[in-house]
Amino acid sequence: MSENIKTAAFIGGELVFLEDASKSKDVVLAVPLSRVLSKFIFLPSDTEQSLEETSQSCLDDISPYPDEELTLTYETCMELEKGKMMYVAALPESAAEDIGELLDAHKLNVVRIDALPIGAIRVAWPKLSERLSSSKRSVFIWYSVDGFSLFVFDGQMPVVVSSFGEGSPIMHELILSLMQAEDAFGVAKLETIFVSGFDGSQLSEMAEVVDIGEITTQEVLKAISERTDERDCIDLSPASWREVLAETRFKQKLKKRLAIAGGIWAIIVGVLFGVPAVYGMMSDYRTNLMKEHRKAYNEASELKKKVDLIRKYSNHDNGALEAMRTVSENLPDEGDGFIVTSYDFRRGESMRVSGEADERTMIFDFKDKLSVCGFFENVSSPSDKKSRDRHVFTIDMSMMADQDENSEALK
Repeated sequence: MSENIKTAAFIGGELVFLEDASKSKDVVLAVPLSRVLSKFIFLPSDTEQSLEETSQSCLDDISPYPDEELTLTYETCMELEKGKMMYVAALPESAAEDIGELLDAHKLNVVRIDALPIGAIRVAWPKLSERLSSSKRSVFIWYSVDGFSLFVFDGQMPVVVSSFGEGSPIMHELILSLMQAEDAFGVAKLETIFVSGFDGSQLSEMAEVVDIGEITTQEVLKAISERTDERDCIDLSPASWREVLAETRFKQKLKKRLAIAGGIWAIIVGVLFGVPAVYGMMSDYRTNLMKEHRKAYNEASELKKKVDLIRKYSNHDNGALEAMRTVSENLPDEGDGFIVTSYDFRRGESMRVSGEADERTMIFDFKDKLSVCGFFENVSSPSDKKSRDRHVFTIDMSMMADQDENSEALK
Protein backbone atom coordinates (compact mmCIF):
# COMPACT_ATOMS: atom_id res chain seq x y z
CA MET A 1 0.00 0.00 0.00
CA SER A 2 2.77 2.51 1.00
CA GLU A 3 4.43 2.05 -2.40
CA ASN A 4 1.51 3.94 -4.02
CA ILE A 5 1.39 6.72 -1.42
CA LYS A 6 3.71 9.64 -0.83
CA THR A 7 5.22 10.19 2.61
CA ALA A 8 5.83 13.75 3.78
CA ALA A 9 6.58 15.67 6.95
CA PHE A 10 5.44 19.13 8.01
CA ILE A 11 8.75 20.60 9.21
CA GLY A 12 9.53 24.25 9.77
CA GLY A 13 6.30 25.32 8.08
CA GLU A 14 7.07 23.40 4.87
CA LEU A 15 6.43 19.96 3.40
CA VAL A 16 9.46 17.68 3.12
CA PHE A 17 8.95 14.55 1.01
CA LEU A 18 10.54 11.11 1.16
CA GLU A 19 12.99 10.77 -1.70
CA ASP A 20 12.04 8.47 -4.59
CA ALA A 21 8.42 8.66 -3.47
CA SER A 22 5.37 7.81 -5.56
CA LYS A 23 3.86 10.37 -7.93
CA SER A 24 0.48 9.78 -6.32
CA LYS A 25 -1.57 12.66 -4.94
CA ASP A 26 -2.29 10.61 -1.80
CA VAL A 27 0.07 11.30 1.10
CA VAL A 28 0.85 10.02 4.59
CA LEU A 29 1.77 13.09 6.63
CA ALA A 30 3.96 13.28 9.76
CA VAL A 31 3.50 16.32 12.00
CA PRO A 32 5.57 17.66 14.92
CA LEU A 33 4.60 16.64 18.44
CA SER A 34 4.01 20.32 19.27
CA ARG A 35 0.84 20.21 17.13
CA VAL A 36 -0.49 17.04 18.80
CA LEU A 37 -2.27 16.35 22.09
CA SER A 38 -0.84 13.05 23.27
CA LYS A 39 -0.40 10.94 26.37
CA PHE A 40 0.56 7.42 27.45
CA ILE A 41 -2.10 5.77 29.61
CA PHE A 42 -2.14 2.38 31.30
CA LEU A 43 -5.44 0.55 30.81
CA PRO A 44 -5.93 -2.21 33.41
CA SER A 45 -7.44 -5.42 32.09
CA ASP A 46 -10.16 -5.38 34.78
CA THR A 47 -11.28 -1.76 34.28
CA GLU A 48 -14.93 -1.05 33.56
CA GLN A 49 -14.22 2.23 31.78
CA SER A 50 -13.79 1.98 28.02
CA LEU A 51 -10.62 3.08 26.26
CA GLU A 52 -12.52 5.86 24.46
CA GLU A 53 -13.88 7.29 27.71
CA THR A 54 -10.46 7.18 29.38
CA SER A 55 -8.74 8.71 26.34
CA GLN A 56 -11.33 11.47 25.93
CA SER A 57 -11.01 12.45 29.59
CA CYS A 58 -7.19 12.55 29.47
CA LEU A 59 -6.95 14.67 26.32
CA ASP A 60 -9.81 17.03 27.24
CA ASP A 61 -7.86 17.90 30.40
CA ILE A 62 -4.80 19.08 28.41
CA SER A 63 -6.53 20.52 25.34
CA PRO A 64 -6.14 24.30 24.76
CA TYR A 65 -9.32 24.16 22.62
CA PRO A 66 -12.06 23.38 25.19
CA ASP A 67 -14.90 23.95 22.71
CA GLU A 68 -13.50 21.73 19.93
CA GLU A 69 -14.48 18.09 19.69
CA LEU A 70 -11.34 15.97 19.36
CA THR A 71 -10.96 13.02 17.00
CA LEU A 72 -9.19 10.41 19.12
CA THR A 73 -6.70 7.84 17.89
CA TYR A 74 -4.65 5.31 19.83
CA GLU A 75 -2.38 2.33 19.46
CA THR A 76 -1.07 -0.32 21.81
CA CYS A 77 2.56 0.22 22.85
CA MET A 78 2.99 -2.79 25.13
CA GLU A 79 0.74 -5.52 26.53
CA LEU A 80 1.38 -6.61 30.11
CA GLU A 81 -0.11 -9.22 32.39
CA LYS A 82 -2.28 -6.68 34.25
CA GLY A 83 -3.22 -4.52 31.28
CA LYS A 84 -1.73 -2.63 28.38
CA MET A 85 0.08 0.64 27.79
CA MET A 86 -1.69 2.78 25.18
CA TYR A 87 -0.54 5.83 23.23
CA VAL A 88 -3.51 8.20 22.95
CA ALA A 89 -3.41 11.23 20.66
CA ALA A 90 -5.48 13.79 18.76
CA LEU A 91 -4.71 16.55 16.28
CA PRO A 92 -7.06 19.52 16.95
CA GLU A 93 -8.34 20.91 13.67
CA SER A 94 -7.63 24.43 14.96
CA ALA A 95 -3.93 23.51 15.25
CA ALA A 96 -3.76 22.20 11.68
CA GLU A 97 -5.35 24.95 9.60
CA ASP A 98 -2.03 26.07 8.08
CA ILE A 99 -1.15 22.46 7.33
CA GLY A 100 -4.42 22.03 5.45
CA GLU A 101 -3.77 25.15 3.39
CA LEU A 102 -0.29 23.89 2.45
CA LEU A 103 -1.70 20.52 1.40
CA ASP A 104 -4.32 22.27 -0.70
CA ALA A 105 -1.59 24.33 -2.39
CA HIS A 106 0.18 21.08 -3.36
CA LYS A 107 -3.18 19.47 -4.31
CA LEU A 108 -2.54 16.51 -2.01
CA ASN A 109 -5.05 14.21 -0.30
CA VAL A 110 -4.14 13.05 3.22
CA VAL A 111 -4.87 9.38 3.90
CA ARG A 112 -3.19 9.19 7.32
CA ILE A 113 -1.43 11.54 9.77
CA ASP A 114 1.31 10.27 12.09
CA ALA A 115 3.47 11.87 14.80
CA LEU A 116 6.99 12.69 13.58
CA PRO A 117 8.83 11.67 16.81
CA ILE A 118 7.32 8.15 16.60
CA GLY A 119 9.35 7.69 13.43
CA ALA A 120 12.45 9.05 15.21
CA ILE A 121 12.05 6.48 18.01
CA ARG A 122 11.71 3.72 15.40
CA VAL A 123 15.00 4.83 13.79
CA ALA A 124 16.78 5.05 17.15
CA TRP A 125 15.33 1.84 18.59
CA PRO A 126 18.26 -0.47 17.62
CA LYS A 127 20.52 1.78 19.72
CA LEU A 128 18.00 2.21 22.54
CA SER A 129 16.45 -1.21 23.06
CA GLU A 130 19.41 -3.02 24.65
CA ARG A 131 20.14 -0.24 27.14
CA LEU A 132 16.44 0.30 27.91
CA SER A 133 15.87 -3.36 28.78
CA SER A 134 18.46 -3.15 31.58
CA SER A 135 17.41 0.28 32.90
CA LYS A 136 14.74 1.12 35.43
CA ARG A 137 14.02 4.57 34.02
CA SER A 138 15.48 6.32 30.98
CA VAL A 139 14.77 9.38 28.86
CA PHE A 140 15.04 9.92 25.09
CA ILE A 141 15.17 13.55 23.84
CA TRP A 142 15.12 14.29 20.10
CA TYR A 143 15.64 17.75 18.65
CA SER A 144 14.28 18.88 15.30
CA VAL A 145 13.71 22.30 13.76
CA ASP A 146 10.23 22.42 15.41
CA GLY A 147 11.60 21.87 18.93
CA PHE A 148 12.27 19.06 21.39
CA SER A 149 10.36 15.79 21.82
CA LEU A 150 10.85 13.98 25.14
CA PHE A 151 9.93 10.41 26.08
CA VAL A 152 10.32 8.76 29.51
CA PHE A 153 10.76 4.96 29.54
CA ASP A 154 10.39 2.43 32.35
CA GLY A 155 12.45 -0.38 30.90
CA GLN A 156 11.27 -0.60 27.29
CA MET A 157 7.80 0.74 28.13
CA PRO A 158 7.12 4.43 27.33
CA VAL A 159 5.26 6.17 30.16
CA VAL A 160 5.45 9.96 29.52
CA VAL A 161 5.60 12.07 26.35
CA SER A 162 6.05 15.84 26.06
CA SER A 163 7.29 18.51 23.67
CA PHE A 164 8.70 22.01 24.13
CA GLY A 165 10.35 24.73 22.09
CA GLU A 166 13.92 25.98 22.05
CA GLY A 167 13.05 28.82 24.42
CA SER A 168 12.05 26.49 27.26
CA PRO A 169 14.75 25.43 29.77
CA ILE A 170 15.45 21.80 28.95
CA MET A 171 16.39 20.88 32.54
CA HIS A 172 13.08 22.29 33.82
CA GLU A 173 11.06 20.33 31.23
CA LEU A 174 13.00 17.14 32.04
CA ILE A 175 12.23 17.47 35.75
CA LEU A 176 8.52 18.08 35.05
CA SER A 177 8.33 14.96 32.87
CA LEU A 178 10.10 12.86 35.50
CA MET A 179 7.66 14.11 38.14
CA GLN A 180 4.76 13.07 35.90
CA ALA A 181 6.30 9.60 35.60
CA GLU A 182 6.69 9.36 39.37
CA ASP A 183 3.09 10.46 39.98
CA ALA A 184 1.69 7.91 37.53
CA PHE A 185 4.09 4.96 37.81
CA GLY A 186 6.06 5.39 41.01
CA VAL A 187 9.60 6.42 41.93
CA ALA A 188 12.50 4.98 39.96
CA LYS A 189 16.13 5.97 39.49
CA LEU A 190 16.93 7.83 36.28
CA GLU A 191 19.87 5.92 34.79
CA THR A 192 20.36 7.10 31.20
CA ILE A 193 19.44 10.12 29.06
CA PHE A 194 19.63 9.44 25.31
CA VAL A 195 19.92 12.55 23.13
CA SER A 196 19.88 13.17 19.39
CA GLY A 197 20.34 16.35 17.40
CA PHE A 198 21.81 18.53 20.17
CA ASP A 199 24.55 18.67 22.84
CA GLY A 200 23.12 17.11 26.00
CA SER A 201 26.18 17.58 28.22
CA GLN A 202 24.23 20.02 30.39
CA LEU A 203 22.08 17.10 31.55
CA SER A 204 25.00 14.99 32.81
CA GLU A 205 24.30 15.96 36.44
CA MET A 206 20.96 14.15 36.21
CA ALA A 207 22.20 10.84 34.74
CA GLU A 208 24.56 9.36 32.17
CA VAL A 209 24.09 11.12 28.82
CA VAL A 210 24.40 9.01 25.67
CA ASP A 211 24.46 10.78 22.28
CA ILE A 212 23.08 8.34 19.70
CA GLY A 213 23.94 10.62 16.78
CA GLU A 214 21.83 12.64 14.37
CA ILE A 215 18.59 11.21 13.04
CA THR A 216 17.95 12.57 9.54
CA THR A 217 14.58 13.62 8.20
CA GLN A 218 14.80 11.01 5.42
CA GLU A 219 15.35 8.24 7.99
CA VAL A 220 12.30 9.39 9.96
CA LEU A 221 10.15 9.57 6.80
CA LYS A 222 11.19 6.06 5.81
CA ALA A 223 10.15 4.80 9.27
CA ILE A 224 6.79 6.58 8.97
CA SER A 225 6.31 4.99 5.53
CA GLU A 226 6.98 1.52 7.01
CA ARG A 227 4.38 2.14 9.73
CA THR A 228 1.74 2.74 7.05
CA ASP A 229 1.73 -0.97 6.21
CA GLU A 230 1.23 -1.96 9.85
CA ARG A 231 -2.15 -2.54 11.44
CA ASP A 232 -3.59 -0.43 14.25
CA CYS A 233 -1.13 2.46 14.00
CA ILE A 234 -2.42 5.92 14.86
CA ASP A 235 -4.21 8.20 12.41
CA LEU A 236 -4.35 11.80 13.69
CA SER A 237 -6.59 13.04 10.87
CA PRO A 238 -9.44 15.24 12.23
CA ALA A 239 -12.95 13.96 11.54
CA SER A 240 -13.63 16.59 8.88
CA TRP A 241 -10.47 15.59 7.01
CA ARG A 242 -11.50 11.94 7.05
CA GLU A 243 -14.86 12.83 5.53
CA VAL A 244 -13.05 14.51 2.67
CA LEU A 245 -11.55 11.14 1.66
CA ALA A 246 -14.92 10.15 0.22
CA GLU A 247 -14.52 12.96 -2.26
CA THR A 248 -11.01 14.40 -2.31
CA ARG A 249 -10.13 17.88 -1.14
CA PHE A 250 -9.07 18.84 -4.64
CA LYS A 251 -12.32 17.65 -6.25
CA GLN A 252 -14.35 19.41 -3.58
CA LYS A 253 -12.65 22.73 -4.32
CA LEU A 254 -13.01 22.19 -8.06
CA LYS A 255 -16.74 21.59 -7.62
CA LYS A 256 -17.05 24.77 -5.55
CA ARG A 257 -15.33 26.81 -8.27
CA LEU A 258 -17.55 25.31 -10.93
CA ALA A 259 -20.58 26.19 -8.84
CA ILE A 260 -19.37 29.81 -8.58
CA ALA A 261 -18.81 29.90 -12.35
CA GLY A 262 -22.30 28.47 -12.87
CA GLY A 263 -23.73 31.09 -10.53
CA ILE A 264 -22.03 33.89 -12.48
CA TRP A 265 -23.39 32.43 -15.72
CA ALA A 266 -26.86 32.29 -14.18
CA ILE A 267 -26.58 35.97 -13.21
CA ILE A 268 -25.60 36.89 -16.76
CA VAL A 269 -28.55 34.96 -18.14
CA GLY A 270 -30.79 36.61 -15.55
CA VAL A 271 -29.62 40.08 -16.63
CA LEU A 272 -30.48 39.25 -20.22
CA PHE A 273 -34.01 38.17 -19.31
CA GLY A 274 -34.98 40.56 -16.57
CA VAL A 275 -33.44 43.48 -14.68
CA PRO A 276 -35.55 42.88 -11.52
CA ALA A 277 -34.28 39.34 -11.25
CA VAL A 278 -30.68 40.60 -11.57
CA TYR A 279 -31.21 43.16 -8.83
CA GLY A 280 -32.61 40.42 -6.61
CA MET A 281 -29.61 38.17 -7.20
CA MET A 282 -27.18 41.03 -6.56
CA SER A 283 -28.94 41.82 -3.31
CA ASP A 284 -28.75 38.17 -2.22
CA TYR A 285 -25.08 38.05 -3.16
CA ARG A 286 -24.31 41.13 -1.07
CA THR A 287 -26.20 39.66 1.87
CA ASN A 288 -24.27 36.40 1.63
CA LEU A 289 -20.99 38.32 1.35
CA MET A 290 -21.79 40.22 4.51
CA LYS A 291 -22.56 36.93 6.29
CA GLU A 292 -19.20 35.51 5.19
CA HIS A 293 -17.40 38.61 6.46
CA ARG A 294 -19.24 38.34 9.77
CA LYS A 295 -18.38 34.65 10.01
CA ALA A 296 -14.69 35.39 9.35
CA TYR A 297 -14.74 38.12 12.00
CA ASN A 298 -16.35 35.78 14.56
CA GLU A 299 -13.82 33.04 13.79
CA ALA A 300 -10.92 35.47 14.28
CA SER A 301 -12.47 36.68 17.55
CA GLU A 302 -12.88 33.09 18.81
CA LEU A 303 -9.29 32.27 17.85
CA LYS A 304 -8.06 35.28 19.83
CA LYS A 305 -10.03 34.10 22.86
CA LYS A 306 -8.44 30.65 22.57
CA VAL A 307 -4.95 32.14 22.32
CA ASP A 308 -5.61 34.28 25.42
CA LEU A 309 -6.88 31.18 27.22
CA ILE A 310 -3.73 29.22 26.31
CA ARG A 311 -1.51 32.02 27.61
CA LYS A 312 -3.54 32.19 30.80
CA TYR A 313 -3.33 28.48 31.56
CA SER A 314 0.30 28.03 30.49
CA ASN A 315 1.64 30.09 33.45
CA HIS A 316 2.81 27.53 36.02
CA ASP A 317 5.27 29.84 37.79
CA ASN A 318 3.34 29.81 41.07
CA GLY A 319 1.75 26.37 40.96
CA ALA A 320 2.33 23.23 42.98
CA LEU A 321 5.34 22.10 40.92
CA GLU A 322 7.18 25.41 41.48
CA ALA A 323 6.33 25.31 45.18
CA MET A 324 7.74 21.76 45.52
CA ARG A 325 10.82 22.77 43.52
CA THR A 326 11.41 25.73 45.88
CA VAL A 327 11.09 23.47 48.94
CA SER A 328 13.49 20.93 47.41
CA GLU A 329 16.10 23.59 46.60
CA ASN A 330 16.12 24.78 50.23
CA LEU A 331 16.58 21.42 51.94
CA PRO A 332 19.38 21.37 54.57
CA ASP A 333 22.87 20.54 53.36
CA GLU A 334 22.95 17.49 55.65
CA GLY A 335 20.61 15.59 53.34
CA ASP A 336 21.12 12.10 54.82
CA GLY A 337 19.59 13.03 58.17
CA PHE A 338 16.65 15.05 56.83
CA ILE A 339 13.63 13.54 55.06
CA VAL A 340 10.50 15.25 53.65
CA THR A 341 7.67 12.74 53.85
CA SER A 342 4.71 14.70 52.45
CA TYR A 343 3.52 17.92 50.79
CA ASP A 344 0.07 19.47 51.21
CA PHE A 345 -0.47 22.30 48.69
CA ARG A 346 -3.64 24.43 48.70
CA ARG A 347 -3.96 26.77 45.74
CA GLY A 348 -3.80 30.43 46.71
CA GLU A 349 -3.71 29.62 50.43
CA SER A 350 -0.91 27.62 51.96
CA MET A 351 1.52 24.74 51.76
CA ARG A 352 2.40 22.28 54.51
CA VAL A 353 5.61 20.26 54.57
CA SER A 354 6.03 17.27 56.90
CA GLY A 355 9.11 15.19 57.52
CA GLU A 356 11.72 13.80 59.88
CA ALA A 357 15.18 14.98 61.00
CA ASP A 358 17.99 13.71 63.18
CA GLU A 359 18.52 17.09 64.85
CA ARG A 360 16.15 19.96 65.69
CA THR A 361 18.70 22.43 64.35
CA MET A 362 18.22 20.95 60.88
CA ILE A 363 14.47 21.71 61.10
CA PHE A 364 15.03 25.34 62.07
CA ASP A 365 17.74 25.76 59.42
CA PHE A 366 15.20 24.49 56.88
CA LYS A 367 12.56 26.91 58.20
CA ASP A 368 15.00 29.86 58.00
CA LYS A 369 15.87 29.06 54.37
CA LEU A 370 12.19 28.96 53.39
CA SER A 371 11.61 32.30 55.15
CA VAL A 372 14.19 34.12 53.03
CA CYS A 373 13.70 32.32 49.69
CA GLY A 374 11.11 34.91 48.57
CA PHE A 375 8.51 32.38 47.40
CA PHE A 376 6.32 32.29 50.54
CA GLU A 377 4.72 35.23 52.34
CA ASN A 378 5.04 33.73 55.80
CA VAL A 379 6.68 30.60 57.23
CA SER A 380 5.42 29.52 60.64
CA SER A 381 7.57 28.11 63.40
CA PRO A 382 7.82 24.35 63.03
CA SER A 383 6.01 22.01 65.33
CA ASP A 384 7.94 18.88 66.15
CA LYS A 385 7.95 15.90 68.43
CA LYS A 386 10.52 13.23 69.06
CA SER A 387 9.80 9.69 67.92
CA ARG A 388 12.34 6.85 67.97
CA ASP A 389 15.40 9.13 68.24
CA ARG A 390 14.15 11.33 65.36
CA HIS A 391 12.26 14.59 65.30
CA VAL A 392 8.96 14.50 63.38
CA PHE A 393 8.08 18.03 62.21
CA THR A 394 5.44 20.05 60.36
CA ILE A 395 5.97 23.51 58.80
CA ASP A 396 3.14 25.68 57.40
CA MET A 397 3.76 28.36 54.74
CA SER A 398 1.30 30.93 53.38
CA MET A 399 1.35 31.98 49.73
CA MET A 400 2.07 35.54 48.52
CA ALA A 401 -0.80 37.81 47.46
CA ASP A 402 0.18 37.80 43.77
CA GLN A 403 0.38 34.02 43.84
CA ASP A 404 -3.20 33.88 45.15
CA GLU A 405 -4.44 35.68 42.04
CA ASN A 406 -2.59 33.31 39.72
CA SER A 407 -3.90 30.33 41.64
CA GLU A 408 -7.47 31.55 41.29
CA ALA A 409 -6.96 31.93 37.55
CA LEU A 410 -5.87 28.33 37.30
CA LYS A 411 -8.94 26.89 39.05
